[in-house]
Amino acid sequence: MKTILYYISDHGLGHLTRSVAIIRDIQNKTKILIRNSNIDFLEKSLPGIPILEGKTDQGAIISDNSISINWKETESAVTKWYSNFKSNTESERIIINKIKPDLIVSDISPIPLFAAKKLEIPSIAISNFTWLDIFSRLENFDLKDLELSYENTSLCIQLPFSTSMDVFKNKKKVGIISKNITKTNDKVRDELNIDKSKFVVFINLPKFFKITFRNFENFQIISTGAKTNLDNTIFINPITEGQNLINASDLVICKCGYGMITECLSSGTPFQLIADNNHPEQKAMIDKLETYGIKNVIPNWENGEIVIDFNSIKYYKNFKNENSIVKNIIMEFL
Repeated sequence: MKTILYYISDHGLGHLTRSVAIIRDIQNKTKILIRNSNIDFLEKSLPGIPILEGKTDQGAIISDNSISINWKETESAVTKWYSNFKSNTESERIIINKIKPDLIVSDISPIPLFAAKKLEIPSIAISNFTWLDIFSRLENFDLKDLELSYENTSLCIQLPFSTSMDVFKNKKKVGIISKNITKTNDKVRDELNIDKSKFVVFINLPKFFKITFRNFENFQIISTGAKTNLDNTIFINPITEGQNLINASDLVICKCGYGMITECLSSGTPFQLIADNNHPEQKAMIDKLETYGIKNVIPNWENGEIVIDFNSIKYYKNFKNENSIVKNIIMEFL
């Protein structure tokens, strides 16, 4: 049986959730090892799959509002990380060489892609953006190592709602990737002690936000941190199988994150977003959503005060996920 060494960016949960969706589909077809630092999430999501703990990537530093990029801190962190690019690449080369995988997959760290080229191991990048799209906004950052890593990748699987990703020489475009539902709506509501008749609003935003609801009736709010104008709001910790809660909800309010968007689309759950047009990935996602007629960005959120009116909810057709197509691409390439 052939071996895949799967690298997942340490930046945000979107990379993790879509990687879990893919790995769940291919784990019975090949041997897989994962390289990432989020051990708890991965062990809960993919029990039994070996995880090699370690930092795989340095992404943008997000501001306290959890939406915008802190460009000054990002430049400092990224410059420091990439000043050690050669030593980081050499460390990964040693790890990879011991494992001797048949394929390297990366979402979307450039380090293993560079090391794979040196070891003449085929590589696949999977993402809806590259760090070139983000770091090209930095005034004093040298992009050549990033460009070389991505240019030498054997194949790029380009996810929808993406930037152009023109740096890749060989690309295959696919539909959305999202985790399949693993628990019924009734089961989710029973666990949260929510009556089946309730209109459930799931808010996945931090404490920075205060949300006021208008014209809602017989509804229940679930929040991962954001405050609301209702005393009976149920506060929960972020959960591993968030797609189940999204599917059991009637409305989702969240930041413009890839995992949340795709899980809402695949379940057909209406959603409203908070986005920053100065964030290149978020801008690309919002622009692409609008091509499908989905215009659901919440305006004037910068001070953290948001008003949600029931009459503003818009319903969209659900999108079928293409996990199996990505599985087939990887397995055929392997």
